[in-house]
Amino acid sequence: MSSLTASLLLLLTATIWGVAFVAQDVSTEFLGTFTFTGIRFFIGATVLLPIIAMRRRQREVKVDENRRLFKGSIFCGLALFAACNLQQYALIGAGAGKAGFLTSLYNIFTPLMMFLLGKRVSRRIFLCAVMATFGMYILCMDGGFRIDSWDLYLVACAIMFALQVLCIDHFAADLDGLELSSAQFYVVAILSLAIAFASEEISYSAIRDCLVPILYAGFLSCAIAYTLQVVAQKYVRPNLATLIMSLESVVAAVAGYLILGDALTAREMTGCAVVLASVVLAQLSQDR
Repeated sequence: MSSLTASLLLLLTATIWGVAFVAQDVSTEFLGTFTFTGIRFFIGATVLLPIIAMRRRQREVKVDENRRLFKGSIFCGLALFAACNLQQYALIGAGAGKAGFLTSLYNIFTPLMMFLLGKRVSRRIFLCAVMATFGMYILCMDGGFRIDSWDLYLVACAIMFALQVLCIDHFAADLDGLELSSAQFYVVAILSLAIAFASEEISYSAIRDCLVPILYAGFLSCAIAYTLQVVAQKYVRPNLATLIMSLESVVAAVAGYLILGDALTAREMTGCAVVLASVVLAQLSQDR
């Protein structure tokens, strides 16, 4: 596969993830937060099983691999569980475009966490973090020095996504990427559905009415997009791959406008532009 083809696959991945914000936004009218997340990730995990079974038959599985896979899935799954449910809950009060941009801040939080863990990070990253904070101020502040509670959920979501990225980086070195993805998806699904059955009203008619967003988020956003990412990143430098995938925030804003009519104001568009620019500069800094 050529680098150009791989880059186009990553662009497709970003597009799928960006449009998924719209699917998640639509689902809030029918299903509770944990119900939608649980069903979505159960579908995503299960779709990957045939591929994983085929790949396992073609290679030798080490004795302690399943034990390490279980440990990695717990840590990665817990972070992903928190991130996705925070995001899904925030979509009740925040638009798809705004959620997409704020979630993209994980590109900033990730190097900051690396610095706190004692890893070297360039000074430009800190400047990008300040720039992102300014963009968040423009985007989130409405009517004075006040941040909407939905925005705080999305910022917390971005932090948890950054933590999940670091967990993946730690555990994925000697594990199969698809197996780790599917296993962490099952952790998210089990925890989410357990809470859903205990605290939310699950209506089969509501699930039927929300079937298209569920299938999109589960099959395309989870299973297909993550698979494309794993395949394409073998042929593209990590920093370039992350930069391309960060375009999901742009897609989220455009999709929210075209599909939901969820247009951003001039002030919010300016904030989105500043946040996205900080993400791009951060990735370029890491690449250099």
